[in-house]
Amino acid sequence: MKIFILINDITRHAGTERAVCNLANILIKKHTVTIISRDTSNGNAFFPIDSKIQLIHLGIDIFHASTLQKFKKYFCIYKKLRELAKENTGAVFIATISSVNALITLLGKNIKTIGCEHFNYDAACFRQKVLRRIFYPRLDFVVCLTNADAKKYTFIKSNRLFVIQNSLSFDCDAPSDCTAKRIIAVGRLTKQKGFDLLLDSAAIMKERIPDWHLDIFGDGEDKDALLEKIARLKLQSFVSIKSATKNIAEEYISSSLFVMSSRWEGLPMVLLEAQHCGIPAVSFDCHTGPNEVIIYGETGFIVPLGDVTDLAEKTIELALNEELRISFGKKAKENSNRFSPESIEKKWDELLKRM
Repeated sequence: MKIFILINDITRHAGTERAVCNLANILIKKHTVTIISRDTSNGNAFFPIDSKIQLIHLGIDIFHASTLQKFKKYFCIYKKLRELAKENTGAVFIATISSVNALITLLGKNIKTIGCEHFNYDAACFRQKVLRRIFYPRLDFVVCLTNADAKKYTFIKSNRLFVIQNSLSFDCDAPSDCTAKRIIAVGRLTKQKGFDLLLDSAAIMKERIPDWHLDIFGDGEDKDALLEKIARLKLQSFVSIKSATKNIAEEYISSSLFVMSSRWEGLPMVLLEAQHCGIPAVSFDCHTGPNEVIIYGETGFIVPLGDVTDLAEKTIELALNEELRISFGKKAKENSNRFSPESIEKKWDELLKRM
């Protein structure tokens, strides 16, 4: 089966791009897979992909376009995808962006379509929700990352709605021993990830566990503002911001706690990875994602969204209790196996057999 997977920018370091690379690596075992990168004109995938996976760059940058330009550019995208659809009768087109999920429904009946959602339903703007209502019923299948999010899609027939989680990116044979006095947070430095809130929480942590250190790994437009806040709160000795790395597994393993301060998520890859590396997690309850990964009181803690004090208190509790921290870490590692590539592959096999 020929499969085309569409993504914004395959060269970017972000959770959706990592999830797409993981999916492509799973599907290439039994199918012919091509990744279509919308915004880029050239470049390699930031995350590792199988050498058999083909990569097409459309070179149509939507992100920096004005509203009028976006209409023109989406029409260009449609024409290019339409050409591919005509040349590949019977192929499956998998999109991962709401606007492109809508667009692939217009490519004709000679292909099959799957729309994947990587953000929770309520985080979408009004325009995106309208697009979903109008176009998603025309997709052959819709895939959500969590059961909580799937419940929002009441306008999709149940036999065409699947819940398939993101898969783990790597295998971790030597997880963290949870003894290092290091807390880790990972993600793009944007409003969504809530690192401004994490710094407020870190100010509380510093007073109680000054011998620990918080490392934030990521790049993004909020970096300067976050560095200014670190200086303003006098957190330079407690918090560091480090650039995104392709060897994030090594950083998880050399840490003992993972903290996630996101305002909204789909199913966060970083949380799956951290748990797989055997470190407990403390996370805001951002509606979808954490509740279906963390087992409260066994692999980590979930605190009310935006409650920086509770986020700090639960992190401090685990930092001060090594025995509990190690126990949580071991259970986190065991629990993460349900997100293994083998488990996720079975779910995609079941879906694709229905095409």
